[in-house]
Amino acid sequence: MHDELREALAKIATMLHNAGIHPDVVKEPESEIGMTQCLKLGYKVGDRFVFIKGDCDCVRIGEFGSVIELFDDNGTIAPKFKWITGKCEYNQADGSPGAYVNLDCVLKLAK
Repeated sequence: MHDELREALAKIATMLHNAGIHPDVVKEPESEIGMTQCLKLGYKVGDRFVFIKGDCDCVRIGEFGSVIELFDDNGTIAPKFKWITGKCEYNQADGSPGAYVNLDCVLKLAK
């Protein structure tokens, strides 16, 4: 799958180059191919964080300063967290407080 994706991206880059369009491309290091955003940052399910005001629109999710726990690393920049303390405006399927939170809006707690 990764090889097919790399080939497709290479073809697109060649087409853009031939058309005179030169996008800034950042190549992913070989060691990080297939890693989720959480894994790249050293985060894993079960890690705890503080919910902070980041560069995203997280203000409607919950109370800043809440302790939250990484619940589901879905591979995106906004994985699912469950609320341990503080107020959250959303609930998970089981009724417990939780939401998808942008990784810019969390600060990892030391164990």
